[in-house]
Amino acid sequence: MKDYIIKRLLDNVDGYVSGEELCEHSGVTRSAVWKYISSLRDEGFEIEAVAGKGYTLKNIPDVLCQAAIEHYTQNSDFWKKIIVLNMVDSTNLYLRSLCNLRASEGTAVFAACQTDGRGRRGRVWHSPDSDGIYMSMLLTPDMPYGEVPIMSLYAAVAVRNAINDVCGLPCDIKWPNDLQSNGKKLCGILCEVIGEVNNDFYCIVGIGINANHKKRSFEKDIRDIATSVMLETGQKVDRCRLAASVLDNFYKLYKGGSFSIDEYKKHCITLNKDITVIRGGTEFNAYALDITPDGGLLVKTDDGNITEVKSGEVSVRNRI
Repeated sequence: MKDYIIKRLLDNVDGYVSGEELCEHSGVTRSAVWKYISSLRDEGFEIEAVAGKGYTLKNIPDVLCQAAIEHYTQNSDFWKKIIVLNMVDSTNLYLRSLCNLRASEGTAVFAACQTDGRGRRGRVWHSPDSDGIYMSMLLTPDMPYGEVPIMSLYAAVAVRNAINDVCGLPCDIKWPNDLQSNGKKLCGILCEVIGEVNNDFYCIVGIGINANHKKRSFEKDIRDIATSVMLETGQKVDRCRLAASVLDNFYKLYKGGSFSIDEYKKHCITLNKDITVIRGGTEFNAYALDITPDGGLLVKTDDGNITEVKSGEVSVRNRI
């Protein structure tokens, strides 16, 4: 009911919604509406009541709110189910459990806090309460199983464009899908495939954005290598608007057909650099030449051989 009230108020943000209208469309009493309004105020929603006019929304708190994300999202026909959780082990793991229930494409899950956030290659993703955007999208891509890793590149470009659109902050992409600003990590992406090679499968794209983190929000061991949108811009992020923009920008690339490997390469700071490729317990030096059409990294080793490395197999770092 509270999400419904927020949605109605957002839909009439420059006007008023009468208590009678809220009662008629929701099937609850005036007294119940007042209790929900009071509860929303306690949560930080600034709702003004004017006799003879009704209610108007003056401000919303810094929370991830399902109704607000749905309101700001332009492609609600595709993002049919948006779920916002206070706490979860991992949004990817939560969506994985929904796959067993035959969840539909276009389901997106957001969490205020993750207790077991994960990054690529088994790394931990620090997910403090109420600072970031921790989200996962459930997809059923119409492409061969082996081409699915390209989805992580879609996500990297989508998040980069969303941060630029909403916050005015251009950022760089470190292959395959880390976002950086001034050389510090801003966002990580984890793409997972659920299913069999020759059968129907799901793709889960998990995204963690450092949005309103202060420096002390980060664990001590990463404070010098991590940053947030707020630290870079000096402005607090409207996380609901940014979350909706990520959904919209991803939709444009995924369903709108606007993804371009050249756009990805334009923002990829790994290219044309001396790098170290790490595969398991071994390393080798190389020069990053190009991004392949399926999202691999084409490198030239120090002995002159040219080879492609895949994101699921290796990680890379710049050579100093």
